[in-house]
Amino acid sequence: MRWDLVNFERGAALAENRQELEAAEHRYANRLRQLQLEVSLSFYSLQLAQQLRRIRQAVVESDRAVLEEVIALEGSGLVPRLDRLRAEASLQQSRFRLAQTEAQWRSRQRQLSNLLNVPFTVTLTTPEAVRLQPPWPLDLERTVVAGFRDNPELLALQAARQALLRQADRRAAELLPQLRLYARAGYGEGIADKPEIELRGCCAATNIPQLYQQNGAWEAGLELRWRLFDSGVSSGAAGASRAAAERTTQALAEGRNAIRQRVEAAFFEHRAALEQILAARASYGSAREAFRDVRARYQLGLANYTDVSDTIRLLTQAMEGVAESITLANGSYAQLLRELLPVPDQPGAPVSLPLVLPAAAAGESTGS
Repeated sequence: MRWDLVNFERGAALAENRQELEAAEHRYANRLRQLQLEVSLSFYSLQLAQQLRRIRQAVVESDRAVLEEVIALEGSGLVPRLDRLRAEASLQQSRFRLAQTEAQWRSRQRQLSNLLNVPFTVTLTTPEAVRLQPPWPLDLERTVVAGFRDNPELLALQAARQALLRQADRRAAELLPQLRLYARAGYGEGIADKPEIELRGCCAATNIPQLYQQNGAWEAGLELRWRLFDSGVSSGAAGASRAAAERTTQALAEGRNAIRQRVEAAFFEHRAALEQILAARASYGSAREAFRDVRARYQLGLANYTDVSDTIRLLTQAMEGVAESITLANGSYAQLLRELLPVPDQPGAPVSLPLVLPAAAAGESTGS
């Protein structure tokens, strides 16, 4: 039994272990934020692939209907054979793009399934089309400040730095005296086969005397240990720990700059994506009206198939542009949430969703 009465190394070791545990908890919380971002981006990618699949399926059906009209008009002698060949080529290209989208859609399904650890027998689908998240309610300065506040990535680096400093204290404390109260006790028993009296005569061969022995002892006292000299090993180890703590300080500054860079990039991308959505929706409205007009003109013989093909291509690009710009806005929104999302630092604890952010002017906006 040992009981340390004076041990300067013990307090520093306990403080080091506590800081290491705190750093591990913050690293867990930061990884949970990153996993939340990966799941969100994968879900938005699956939404986009599913939306593009619907669009290109509609394009294939439209091209098939146009081809049937061209064949009917060709049979009546109203359009040349060239229009039918162009319509057939356009239909085959649409089928090719649809096959590509099908492969992308299934790939996005497996990507999300692997992130969520879903069995292979389960197929994930998005229950709704691409839907835009509300605009980000904070300005850039308030977003950066909120990203620095209680950020587990920064807290993990700070805890790691404190752990290295406590490690240096523990190494230095190895040269300090230690006073210990100890107590020891023991018990033993055995049988000795060697006889203490040597027998002679007829009975010597059969008589093997044995001696049963028992013994026990105990002691208690104080023990003083003091390492007076170790050739500079302890001081060198303490200096190495302090140097590692200084490197962690540099990593802390780099991490803070990286967080600011991520927040600024996501903020600007989100603003640009909102402007792209407005342009894409305006383009889609114009392309849809143009498609109605050119199809009617073509049936009346006032337009050729090139006009119809170009209008269909513009309409398809506009529909895809709307879905892609919304997905880009949602992805940048998820990037911003990654830096502000409050997450637990203990395994098994639930994540608090949705996150309520104060609006820039008044009211509140909720992002999930």
